[in-house]
Amino acid sequence: MTIQLFIWEFEASYEYIRYVLTIIILLATILARKADIAVDGEYFYCLNTSILPQLSSTNKFKISELTSIRGRSYDSSFLAFYHRRSLKGLDYGIEMTFKDGTSESLDVNIYKIELQRILSKVRELMTD
Repeated sequence: MTIQLFIWEFEASYEYIRYVLTIIILLATILARKADIAVDGEYFYCLNTSILPQLSSTNKFKISELTSIRGRSYDSSFLAFYHRRSLKGLDYGIEMTFKDGTSESLDVNIYKIELQRILSKVRELMTD
């Protein structure tokens, strides 16, 4: 997209638009974060990764403290665009309930099959 901005010809009085749009595109690319999930024998992880390490974070939830976990789907083209994915149903949420009565909701971009596989693994570890 940035290359296209420099190919387009603007009138001299509107030349600044090229640079403003270039800066916006670059900032959006750098600041965009990708949410993913993972599981090991003891913890369930929500990983928010970015090009900049300062913007990356990891939320860790102890599986033995969960009482329920379920996935839900979104029908939002904005979320798909923001997370740089196609519009083919990659926007899902995860709702977790803990033993102390609190709950947490996470938004992730993952294929439905992968989400179901990871959530079934978490449920399996919850019953052990």
